[in-house]
Order: sequence, then structure tokens, then C-alpha cells
Amino acid sequence: MSRTLNDILDVAIQEEIKAQKFYQEMSNKTTNARLKEFFNSLIRDEEGHERILKGVKEMQLYDGDIPVDEESLRLIEGAHDIPDDEPVDGMTIERAMEIAMKRLIMK
Repeated sequence: MSRTLNDILDVAIQEEIKAQKFYQEMSNKTTNARLKEFFNSLIRDEEGHERILKGVKEMQLYDGDIPVDEESLRLIEGAHDIPDDEPVDGMTIERAMEIAMKRLIMK
């Protein structure tokens, strides 16, 4: 099946939503006000990214049916994943911050 530019946008939107959920879980886990604000600021960033991507898609300033290669899609899929061997339930705040900081550096 051929993938399209719209597929890339859909995946990117879902990745932003996934990141918001992760940061919300981490914010809920901490009682430290500064850490809570840090995670909440990351949530707001990801919400902004989601709005931008949805706006790009809704404005239809491009041909969404343009085919894209699978590698382009793979670069976006899983961009906000955490390692499979680290369930969020048992993750420490320190590890969550480490993951968040790595994501900030990669953007």
C-alpha cells in the first residue's frame, strides 16, 4: 500500500498526542511543583505541535495524496516512544526527565 503525505501528518499528530499523555502521566506522578510545571510545559508544547499539524492538514495547502517513501514515515513513527522495557507505571521521575530532555535535544 502506498503511503501519502496525509499519512505522515496523521502519524505525526498521533505522536504528539502520545507525548502529551506520557508527560501528563509524569506530571501526575510527582508532587514537586517545579517538576510538575516542567512536564506541564512539555504538554503545552506538544499540544501546540498537534494544533499546527492539524491546521496544516485542514488548510489543504498541498496535495495530501502525494506518495511518500516508507522511510519518511518510519522517521516519524515512534518519535515519542519510550523503551518497551520501561513501563510508565514504574518509571522514575528522573528517567522521565532524561527521556524528555533527549526528545528536546532531538527536535
